[in-house]
Amino acid sequence: MRSFSFEEILLFEKFLSSPFHRAEKNCLSFFKQVKKFYPDFNNSSLTYENLYSKLYPGKTYNKQVMWNLGSFAEKMARKFLVQQALRKNKFKETSLLLGELKERKLTDNYLISLNELEIQLGEEKLDYFYFENSSILEGSRIDYFYLVDNVKNMAGAKLKDYEYHLLMYLRLIAGGVNDMNILERNYNIKFSGNLPLEFIKNSGLEKFTGYAKQQKYKYSYLIEIYFHAIYMVLYPADHVHFIRMRELFNQHISKFSVNEKRNMIFWLLNYCRQPMRAKEIDYIRVEFELNQFRLKEGLVFYPGNQISKGLFNNIINSALNAGEIKWAEDFIRNYSEKLSTEIRTETVTFANAEIYFKKKENGKVLKILSKVSFTEQNDKISARILTAQAFYELNEMETLLNYIDSSIHFMNKGISLTENRKEYFIQFFKILKKIILLNNKQNVLLCEILKKNINSKETAEKLWLIEKINEVLLV
Repeated sequence: MRSFSFEEILLFEKFLSSPFHRAEKNCLSFFKQVKKFYPDFNNSSLTYENLYSKLYPGKTYNKQVMWNLGSFAEKMARKFLVQQALRKNKFKETSLLLGELKERKLTDNYLISLNELEIQLGEEKLDYFYFENSSILEGSRIDYFYLVDNVKNMAGAKLKDYEYHLLMYLRLIAGGVNDMNILERNYNIKFSGNLPLEFIKNSGLEKFTGYAKQQKYKYSYLIEIYFHAIYMVLYPADHVHFIRMRELFNQHISKFSVNEKRNMIFWLLNYCRQPMRAKEIDYIRVEFELNQFRLKEGLVFYPGNQISKGLFNNIINSALNAGEIKWAEDFIRNYSEKLSTEIRTETVTFANAEIYFKKKENGKVLKILSKVSFTEQNDKISARILTAQAFYELNEMETLLNYIDSSIHFMNKGISLTENRKEYFIQFFKILKKIILLNNKQNVLLCEILKKNINSKETAEKLWLIEKINEVLLV
C-alpha cells in the first residue's frame, strides 16, 4: 500500500467497502486505521499492537488475529491492483469478457463486444503488444465464426492470426539478438548455445523479406526493419543494414508506440557502438545525432518524466566523444532536474568531471571528484578510472603508481563483479602502469607489443590507452 497514490488509497477503501469483497468484516476497519498513517508507513507508531488496541479496545493482544488481518488486507490489495490494471487496459478487460460470453454462447453480445475490441485495438500504435492484441482479436473472431458455424470467414481470421504471430516472433528475435549482443560485448557473457541466433541465420530471412515486399504486404516495411535490425548484429561490417533501417525508421516513425521508438533507436545506437562496424560512416557523430533526436522526441524520459542515470551518462559521453562540449554542458544544466534526487548529486558531479577532463582541466577533475563519496560500485570504479587518467595527464606519475596499486587492490577486494567484468577494469590499471614504465624506457618495440596486447583484450578506455602509447612513440 505504500506505493498507492492518494487517489488509490480512497479507491481501495471503496473497494473494501463493497459487499462483493467483504469476506472479512474487520478488514475495512483495519485499513481505516492504517490509512491514518498515509503516506508515512514507516512511522514507529504503526505496529500490530497499536492497531489491535484501536480495533479491539480493552482486549488482550492477539498476534494471530493481526497476522490474519494483515494477510487478508495484502490479498485484497493484490485484487485491487488487478482491477486497477483492467481499468487502464480496456482491451484486456473486453477480451476477458469475450471469454465469458463465449462460454455462455451469447453470440449477439459476443459480436457487440468483438466490435468494441476492434475499436480499442485501432487506437494503439505499433509494437510487440499491438500484434499480440491483434492476434487476440483474430482469435476472438475465430471463436465467433465457430459459434455461428462460418468456416469461410474463420479461415481468413486464422491466416491473419498466423501472420500476427509471425510478426511477434520477428520482433522478439530482433530485440533478443540485440540484447544478447550487448550482454556479450559489454558484460563478456558467453552463450554456449544460442538457438534463436542459429535459427535466424538459417531461416532465409532475406528471401522472406523480399517476398513480403513483392506481395505488397501491409507490414512489409516492418518486416524489413526487423530484418535489418537483426542483420546489423549478424553482419556489422555491412553498413547497408544500418543505413536502410534508419531510413525506414524515420519514414514510418509516426506509426510506432513511444516504447517501440525507444527500442528501435536503441538498436541503432547498439550498432554505432559495435567494434566491428563498418568504417564508411562517422558513427560517433551519428550516435550523438540519435541522442539529440530521442531527446527532442521525449524518448529519454522513462519512467514518467525522469531520466535514468545510465542514459544520462550515455548522452554525456556521446556528446563529448563528438566534441560537443558546450552541448554537454547545456544538457547538464537543462536536464539534471530530471534525475532522481537520490542520484542527482553523484551523477552530475561525475558528468562535470568528464567535461573538465575533455577540456584538459585535470586539476578540476581531481578537485570535483574528491568532494563526492560515490555509493554505487560502478560509479566508484568509473571515478577511479577518471582520477587515474587525470593524474596521468598532470604527469603525477609517482602518485599515480600508488593510486593504481590501491585501485587494483580495491577491484580485487572491494567490489562484487563477475570475474570477466572485474578483469575488464583491472586490465586498464595494469596497462596504464606499463605505459608509465614505457615513458621511462622509450622502447618502440615494447610500445607496439603493448598496443597489440590492448587490441586483443577487453579493457576500459581502450582508445585513450592507445592514444597515450602513441604519445610515447612521438617523444
